Amino acid sequence: MEFRNISGFEFVKAGEFVKTDIPCNLKRWDSYIKINFFDKRYERADETVYVVTTGENILYVGEFSYNLRDRWLTRGYVNHHMYSNINDFLESNQELYIWLAVEPYCNIESHGKLNISKSLEQHILNDTRPNWNRRNKNSGSVEWRVKNCIKLNTFINIP
Repeated sequence: MEFRNISGFEFVKAGEFVKTDIPCNLKRWDSYIKINFFDKRYERADETVYVVTTGENILYVGEFSYNLRDRWLTRGYVNHHMYSNINDFLESNQELYIWLAVEPYCNIESHGKLNISKSLEQHILNDTRPNWNRRNKNSGSVEWRVKNCIKLNTFINIP
């Protein structure tokens, strides 16, 4: 097993993206990409953060609820909105890997462990600014948050 520290959390290399000759026919397109998991159990990994890398570079950061298979795969093939980016990299003979945060939790006194996957995802996005994460490109911007967000405690009166 290979491990890597990202933003203070331990990640394990879970699998490698690969092209296949036999497609999976989905509703509107065909998938030719699979993830070769280094341990089949990674497919069932519970809610966590993942990163997609090439070499040392983080290309994409995401998080999922339920399990990895539910987020990334249909009948064993990649069915994800990053499909085109992944395909382009594989077509140019570059290696792509998926890494999973091993313990995306913090301890809350008298409440136990709290999964902080979404917060950790945002933290890594702010630290690394991956090229493929464009949908939330302003989420880490202080200016954007000041302009577009309101803290609830500023207008809700709690007795």
